[in-house]
Amino acid sequence: MKSHSKLCTGFALVCVCLIAVLLPTSCKKKSKNTLNPTTSGGNTTSITNTVSAAQINTIYPGPYLPAYPGSYWIYEFKKGSTGTYSIGTSSGYILDSVNIASFTTAKYIKAIVPYYNGQPLWKNKSHAYDYSDKEGLRWLPFVSDSTPLVGEKSEIRKYNHGAYYYRIVFKADTSITVNGKIYNHVMATRDYIAVNSIYYYGTDTYYAKDVGLIAEHGYQLKPTNLIKPTDLIPADSSFYIFELKEYFINK
Repeated sequence: MKSHSKLCTGFALVCVCLIAVLLPTSCKKKSKNTLNPTTSGGNTTSITNTVSAAQINTIYPGPYLPAYPGSYWIYEFKKGSTGTYSIGTSSGYILDSVNIASFTTAKYIKAIVPYYNGQPLWKNKSHAYDYSDKEGLRWLPFVSDSTPLVGEKSEIRKYNHGAYYYRIVFKADTSITVNGKIYNHVMATRDYIAVNSIYYYGTDTYYAKDVGLIAEHGYQLKPTNLIKPTDLIPADSSFYIFELKEYFINK
């Protein structure tokens, strides 16, 4: 947080994680209640003899990120790089356990959830195994479960010295064209860091209802108080753009 370059590096890491290649293991139609016995990372576990699937709720994907098992999305870089990148899901649902309290007073809840881009997806939140000094494992806000409102904001993380990392909705129920195709019912979120009314902008991410992530624009702007979080950012400020090329929703 001591320099702009470090902030951009942090945002770049978020972006790299988002576009990490994770090809789906199967595209065959599966039952929504299928459990994938192969799991990885954090507190994700497999169903054991002591916990049956019937005793645990299944959380299905939300409309703005329909990450049903076996689905995939393929993206093409338009600026700053070349090539295509894929995001996928696991072939089945997994059992995940989340600490919703703290390190000292742990309180775990469990659910059967889809596994999207390397993370368990709790409908409108992503269990990213991120932590702070107080909260332990935490859910990162993802996208709204229903049609969001412009200005709707979630605090993702609080840093020292009065800095906050936010995600805000700056477009809602709009239409945009991506790779020559018109997508309707689109919402757009923006990740940024605020320090004493000075803003460091990172990424704008676009989601279409019943499709999922359709585009992302990454920015490398100097800290500013002139561009507010819901303002449009000049297109020439982006240092990378990737857009949806093809997708398959296994619903």
